[in-house]
Parts: sequence; C-alpha cells; structure tokens
Amino acid sequence: TNAPMSNFDGLVPTDYAVAADVDLVTESTAKYLMLDHQFEGAFCYRFIAGYRYENNSADVRVNGQTILRGARYNNPLDDQPLSGGYNEKSFLPSATMICKSLDEKFSMRASYSKTLALPSAREVSPYASSELAGTDVEVGNLSLQPSKVKNWDMGWSYNNDTGDYLSFGIFKKRIADRIERIAGLGADSSKSDDYDDYRKILAFSQNIGAGLYSWYNNPDEATLKGFEIEFRKGLGFSGLEDLSIGGSFTRISGKVDRFPVEVAAKD
Repeated sequence: TNAPMSNFDGLVPTDYAVAADVDLVTESTAKYLMLDHQFEGAFCYRFIAGYRYENNSADVRVNGQTILRGARYNNPLDDQPLSGGYNEKSFLPSATMICKSLDEKFSMRASYSKTLALPSAREVSPYASSELAGTDVEVGNLSLQPSKVKNWDMGWSYNNDTGDYLSFGIFKKRIADRIERIAGLGADSSKSDDYDDYRKILAFSQNIGAGLYSWYNNPDEATLKGFEIEFRKGLGFSGLEDLSIGGSFTRISGKVDRFPVEVAAKD
C-alpha cells in the first residue's frame, strides 16, 4: 500500500497517442579474403591475414510527425528531419602472427585489425523516450554514423603437461566517431572549431530546455588500453589430480576526447 503510485493501480487507459511511427531498413553485405600459412623451423610460425569489404546501410523514415508529450512549443523534435540513416563502405584489414616452440609450451601472438560498431535501431530512430524513474529523455539521431575501431593485441603464454598455464597480454583500441548520448546537444550539431558556433548551439539548447534531452551523437575519439594476466596451476603435485587453481587480473584505462561544445558548456 505504500508503494509509489500504488493509488493508480486500478486505473484503465482510455486512449493513447503514437509518439513516432518509424520505418527502419538495414542491409549488410560483405566479401572476405583470408590467407593462413604456417612456416616450419626452429619455431613454428603461423601467419593469418584477411581483408574484408563491408557495405552497411540503414534507411530511416518517420511517417508523419514526431510527438513529445508535454513538450508543447519546447518540442526539440519539431525541426528535425524526417528521413536519414547511413551508408558506410568499409575496407577492414586484419593480420595475426603466432609463434610457438616445437614442444608447444611457449607461444607468442601479435595481431591488428579494423572493425566497425554499427548504431542500434534505437540510436538512429528519431523519437524520444524515457523511463518512468524520471531519467533524461533519450532522442535518436538520423545522422548517426558507425564507429570505426582499430585494434592492437599482443600476448605471451606458457603451458605444460601438468596443466600449468600462464599468459600475459596487452591491448589497445582506438574508436573514431564513438557513439554516445550527450545531454542538450542536438542531432544537427557540427564539429566546428568556432567557439561562437558552440555558443549558438548552447543558447538554442537552453531556449528549448534541451538539458532534459540526450541525443545520440558521434563525438570525437576514445582510446581503451590495458593488460591482462591469467594463470592456472594444477594440483597434481599434492595428489589432487583432477583439481587446479587459477585466476586472472585485467586493467583497462579509458580516455575520451570531449566534444568541444561540452567543454564550452562547462566554461
């Protein structure tokens, strides 16, 4: 009986309004070429390389107008376009080198690849939604583009016949056009270096009360890097042949280049 809004439990809806009628069509095609070759010698070298071509597209269209209930003249969706999407043609190379000792106890690997992170249907659909708990209103962005990711990875490992295992790896990812929700920053905002342009954007956001709205955007780059250590020790030396003990430790460091308008807002 003391639950929030428990007095509304018996109410029955009598009408509803469609906030947005959105058609979304996505299409992905790809072609891939791979080379896998092994060299024998004092060490066993294996080289794997690939080249992938992808064409990813999304066609998004709003049927009618988008409605934000309660916004009245402050509806931030009034002047937004009703069609958009993306068409991304990408060439994605990858290469991996693996080196193993003849007894296969020691191995070393190094790899590089380019990948994509495609926007979700929610992120590119230009309608507003929020949770009942009173969070900011999330607004999709018809101009949203896929994120381009460069990946580097290097690692070493050791294992033996008794089940002991030890590995150490380092990694780095650089994400261009990362996808992020930014409060108060509309979908049509540009990446201009002119501070006056950002003052205009901020003034526009404040006039419509857009601090309540969070648009999905493609701000600047982000970098993730770190290392991981993993081990496993068999307990056969103590008579427990079928048991082992293990663990891992990972450290990840993230750095984000803030969108200039965010810095301007802080100033």
